[in-house]
Amino acid sequence: MIFNITENLQLALPSHLIAIEYGLIMLSFIILGITIVAAYQRLTYSRRFFVIVLLNMLSFCAIIGLISDIKIKTQTEMSAVLLTYGTSQQQIESIPKDNNTQIFLLSSLPNWQASLDLSTLTKPLLIDNVGEILLYQPQITQLSVYGDGLATPEWQILNSLINSTAHENLSKQQFNVNFYPSSIRTGPVKLNWPKQLVLGQPFYISGTLRAQKQDEERIFKISLSNAYDEVVDEFLIKHNERFNLSASLKSQGLFTYQLKVFDDDQTLLMSEPVSFSVTSAEKIKVVIKQSAASFESKHLKNWLAEQGEEVLVFTQVSKNKHIQQVVNATTDVEVISKPNKGDKSTVNIIDKAFTSILLKDTDLLYMDGRAVLSLTQEESTQVEMAVKNGLGLIIIVDDELLLSSNEALSHSLLKRVFSQESWPLSTKVNQGLTTIPRWLHSQEEHTLSYTNAILPKVNGEVLVEGNVEGNDSQTLAIAHNYGLGTATFSLINSSYQWLTSDNKSHYSRYWQHIIENTARSAQESGWQKSPIEQIYFQGNTQPMCAQLNGDDISDLQVENINLLPSVVLDSAYCGVYLSDYLGWHNFTLKNEKTDLNQVNMSTSLQNNIRSNSQSVFVYSQRNWLTWQQLLKHEASHLAHKNSSKIADKFSYLPIDKLAFWWLLFISSSLLWYERKIF
Repeated sequence: MIFNITENLQLALPSHLIAIEYGLIMLSFIILGITIVAAYQRLTYSRRFFVIVLLNMLSFCAIIGLISDIKIKTQTEMSAVLLTYGTSQQQIESIPKDNNTQIFLLSSLPNWQASLDLSTLTKPLLIDNVGEILLYQPQITQLSVYGDGLATPEWQILNSLINSTAHENLSKQQFNVNFYPSSIRTGPVKLNWPKQLVLGQPFYISGTLRAQKQDEERIFKISLSNAYDEVVDEFLIKHNERFNLSASLKSQGLFTYQLKVFDDDQTLLMSEPVSFSVTSAEKIKVVIKQSAASFESKHLKNWLAEQGEEVLVFTQVSKNKHIQQVVNATTDVEVISKPNKGDKSTVNIIDKAFTSILLKDTDLLYMDGRAVLSLTQEESTQVEMAVKNGLGLIIIVDDELLLSSNEALSHSLLKRVFSQESWPLSTKVNQGLTTIPRWLHSQEEHTLSYTNAILPKVNGEVLVEGNVEGNDSQTLAIAHNYGLGTATFSLINSSYQWLTSDNKSHYSRYWQHIIENTARSAQESGWQKSPIEQIYFQGNTQPMCAQLNGDDISDLQVENINLLPSVVLDSAYCGVYLSDYLGWHNFTLKNEKTDLNQVNMSTSLQNNIRSNSQSVFVYSQRNWLTWQQLLKHEASHLAHKNSSKIADKFSYLPIDKLAFWWLLFISSSLLWYERKIF
């Protein structure tokens, strides 16, 4: 409890319970009143009585002053200097000499200050975290930070500790920040790369090179080396330019590549670890519905089969008849598609290609334009509902689809996309053109033909990451959100030419990209991927989030992390993990109620119980120093900018209580003498 006695005087009692504080004050007044009444009965009104009353009141005030925290408003600044990693000798010598200013050294890296001459500083204190500043300077109003500065979490900790001491009736307690940054280092910054990949996806890493001022015109080389120190990709670059390196992966496991920076004399300036994990992809079920056999669908089917995916191909042979072909079947296709009972071969002639059960069990549906036009009203409705519920849909746009009338596309999903208002047609529909398709992180240049049309952008709802563009920025493939699913429309119907030109890796990257951005998202509980723009350092906390659905919320557990509901995403549960050692950390979601080692457990039950693992690499504080410097510079400049606007110009300082001790001693002694002698 805090009382503002005057404008410049403040009194605070130590208890946090208001009822107890009021009770103690009332009890003190009652005791003082009883003492005065007793003195009156003994002395009545006399000079001696008034002296006794005065001495009791002085003793009472002295006790209140000793047990409370009395502060006086002052304009005096309580300043401190914080030296962080990167502080130069020149900065140390420029620090103003002031015996009233406390100097702190933050030991973020072992003995970073050993190479500096600190003899000119007055009693510097070595601290392990920024919170210790408030142990020595609880009323700090001015903080000068030298070197790289503090990261955003450290500023948040310091501000929260400062604000926790402020009372709700007072203006929010703040402090001014002055930041004196260290010299810029040469190295990569603003990096991002996927921390978890599935087999078949290309690995990529991108970023920006930052160079010292005197080296801004030099040409540097950045290379990516694998675990055997073999260069897999390299790039020539200058200051403040972007780079993008990639590598093909052919096996699963935990990998640590090296990102190296060389100057124009081929001198190695730095080598930083780049860690990521590669796991097998979740198997998906693909249905191909085509109006006629084509090279595009044939090669896609064969490529999917090589990946171990389950593929069902429906090729139309008449108005109501289809040929069914099954590859890598893991479900009872006969029950789903209801073929003729007498034909049990892998190629069956069936009357009906689509059922709601089949679409519900499908992750990706591929159709050409003529197959779309052949859909009945019932089938169109089933496709639309399936996409709304999460099905991925790929439609290859051809001339028949472009020249069709709106009446042929009356069902809402396709009408919404194919309406003439949202699909401007080219005047040269039948003219095939060639271009170089490009998509996110594609680097190779291979020419391909495409259908000449303009793909629609419905209500601006476009998944930019899923788009494919040509070398003239024409859109070749575009993805639209529709309910829980995604519909992708593509003008490319001859990607198989990459295979026939011995560019299988390029073909694989293309379809991996399309399928990743279109196929049904997994609905099972599991870990969310680590952000591509963040890495974790030893000694720092890191957030971990999992998607928990249904009963898994109470059943699935993970060691060392307490998962709590996220305030941002529904069904997401997040926790914080403190990385206390370097290297790989493995996290596994386990079902605590089920013994996975039971011999009699059926295969279907084992498949329903998912034990999801994720590996995270923890880096040393000595890694990525240039990147860390940039982040700390940005956070410290922001702290300086914000504090200069809202910092208070005054502070409350505690007064010296020696006078209260003397007052209590003298008044108590006189009262004792009065009762003893008289």
